[in-house]
Amino acid sequence: MLSPKKFGLAGGILFGAGMLITAWVGLLSGYLYDFSLALTKFYPGASLTFGGSLLGAAFGFVYAFIGFFAFAWLYNKLHGKK
Repeated sequence: MLSPKKFGLAGGILFGAGMLITAWVGLLSGYLYDFSLALTKFYPGASLTFGGSLLGAAFGFVYAFIGFFAFAWLYNKLHGKK
């Protein structure tokens, strides 16, 4: 059995950190800049600035938490039936 809350938190933290690192690499080095810019289209208010990258990471955390939570919940529901 998976804990949906813990699974959601783990996925949200990893995805949010990945978003933040991708944005900062794009800002500081230019590498991944186009990819980072494309990600800002999915999250309202996110931009390739320091504050915008934090907002994008927060949106990424929330969306990933919801997705991973739903996955673990559905897994538990399907796993419980024999």
